[in-house]
Amino acid sequence: LTLSECTSKLHRQPAKNYGERNNGPRTFFNAHSKLLVESLVKRFGLQPRKSEANLPMPEVPDEFFGHFLRGYFDGDGCISERNNCAGGNLTIVATRRFAKQLRSTVCRLTGSGKLKIGRQGKIYAFGWSYHRDLKAIYRLMYPPGEYIFLRRKREKFRKIVKQLVMKKGPIGARCAQSY
Repeated sequence: LTLSECTSKLHRQPAKNYGERNNGPRTFFNAHSKLLVESLVKRFGLQPRKSEANLPMPEVPDEFFGHFLRGYFDGDGCISERNNCAGGNLTIVATRRFAKQLRSTVCRLTGSGKLKIGRQGKIYAFGWSYHRDLKAIYRLMYPPGEYIFLRRKREKFRKIVKQLVMKKGPIGARCAQSY
């Protein structure tokens, strides 16, 4: 299949702002070609319907796992601040098997607590919200040095882990203060 044989049209979408996040402008196309999919699978080893395949997590040596996790987080993870309370929530989505292996490795390398994996349609989500877990995961994902990362996600994550979080407080009270 050559580009001249492709009948899919390019679509352009203007930039959209979602709070602090700016999505766009974007250019994309949808390819609905059995021949194209077969070519991608054969030539590059791409997995068709990978969300339904429940593939295992690839074997990643511990010394590179933080970089692997950062890349996965940049694609299928989210860090958000808590409402009315300092701290945050780190959420990652994956297939069930992949999620179990990823969560287990993160817990082993950081000492973080093992949380429940919940189903969201065909995929699964898990995450952490304890401040000590978020700090440990941040240190694993963003060690000193030069490497690729999504600046927006790292800055939001950094802002959350830099917050001063009190150990306990009265219910309904503001549960922490920022620096």
